[in-house]
Amino acid sequence: MTFATLQHATMLTELGHQVSVVAACPREHIESVTRLLSGRGIDFLALDIGGSGLLSRPVVGDVRGSIEQIVRLAPQSVLVEGRYFWGYHLIPLLKDCGMRIALVSHGSSAKRFGFSLDWVARSLVYGLYRWSHEREILRALDAVAVLSAHEDDDRFRDARLYRRLGLSPLVVSNTSVESVAMEVRRTAAKEGKIRIAVVGDMAPLKNQMAAIDLAERNESISFVKFFFPAENDYSRTLVSRAQDRGISNFEYCAGLDREAIIRSLGDIDLILCLSKTEAQPLAIIDGLACGVPFLSTPVGCVPSMKGGVISEVSGMREVIMQLAGDARAMEELASEARRFFEAAHSERAVKPALAALIAAAVR
Repeated sequence: MTFATLQHATMLTELGHQVSVVAACPREHIESVTRLLSGRGIDFLALDIGGSGLLSRPVVGDVRGSIEQIVRLAPQSVLVEGRYFWGYHLIPLLKDCGMRIALVSHGSSAKRFGFSLDWVARSLVYGLYRWSHEREILRALDAVAVLSAHEDDDRFRDARLYRRLGLSPLVVSNTSVESVAMEVRRTAAKEGKIRIAVVGDMAPLKNQMAAIDLAERNESISFVKFFFPAENDYSRTLVSRAQDRGISNFEYCAGLDREAIIRSLGDIDLILCLSKTEAQPLAIIDGLACGVPFLSTPVGCVPSMKGGVISEVSGMREVIMQLAGDARAMEELASEARRFFEAAHSERAVKPALAALIAAAVR
């Protein structure tokens, strides 16, 4: 959502709007963030506030002072990025000040927790919150956007809630860093081999452990390269398990930022998404921008995306073997990936959708 905020603020500035980003920010980072945004023509207001607004993590900090600072900006509209953080909880208070408010919803997950006492407790707390607070928040909105028109029972079920409350969701998709993606130069793969990248936080919900079975004794794979922010217990367990099985075609790249990962996609043939829950994976979109197809589980809106193959994990090994032996099919997927990115996720496609969201809020 941080990246989406930066992209949306930049696009709105390019459309001629005067834009301020309002965010909680540690004191030691305020100067660098201000410098970054001012270079894009964006003002920055740092607030001393935190929490999600959920009963388990109430909003903390100077709420009244924060509202007063936002009011002094005299915004014609306020764009709230995401749900379940302090800004989402402030929506009714901002509405009481006469502001027009739009929400970009990145989807909430019904599969985030497994069945346990902790899961039951969280579900009860969340259910109480929805009845006591959330309807008041959503009824204060003037417009709402979702990442895709696709709906499922996990990350995109929220669209049904919006419609029940009289809101018609617009679609404002995620996009990539196009200026970086355009610089990526492709290198040829070995005949009959697939080079695979797995990008994202190392976590059980991302299910990267399943890549071990796909790579073991699979002659169709040149390598599986993992890009992740930092090592943790899950990543160390994955590495240990791969070593115990004698799998040598695994590579690990930790600590790279998003632009560095995009620049590293020149020798990748397939973005692999093994997740149990996703909304609209940025890793897949970055791959599409570089002409790299995807192989993904049917999560979030991915089944409605083009330029890749949808499969349950159990069928992915066979898909990889088939693609490795069909160079023409891989070329067609790569071409389809670029076309779909241009049509649905490029700045050229997203910018007018974002403008329409702001216009809807103001109306």
